[in-house]
Amino acid sequence: MNRTSCRKALPKSTVTAPKEPLIFGVFVIGLLTGCSSSPAPVDVRVAEASDNAYIVELQSKEDGLEVTELEVNRGQCQPRYARNRGQRPPPYTLNYLESRQTDWVCRGNPVREVKIVTNKGTSVVSY
Repeated sequence: MNRTSCRKALPKSTVTAPKEPLIFGVFVIGLLTGCSSSPAPVDVRVAEASDNAYIVELQSKEDGLEVTELEVNRGQCQPRYARNRGQRPPPYTLNYLESRQTDWVCRGNPVREVKIVTNKGTSVVSY
């Protein structure tokens, strides 16, 4: 049965748009931003800066978000704070859409997991 005949056979309220574009879009967003064990109050982005060096950027989705701890690859990566670029260790507070970057050195493995502890709870984002 073709799509036109389906529309005629079903009431208008039951005809829905195809779900394939939505599923594909959700899949792509998951690849770009990682997967979280719970809804994170921050967006987390990771970029490779050079061999074994990565930049982790947090962007707040809420006002008054206090970041108290960051951990990459379960403690196997070490932070390197570039103070000339405004980087400093937690704790710090981010308001809506504010972001903060931190450089990380990960010997032997790329960034696979970022743990963020905030005043709104703990989130783990996996890549």
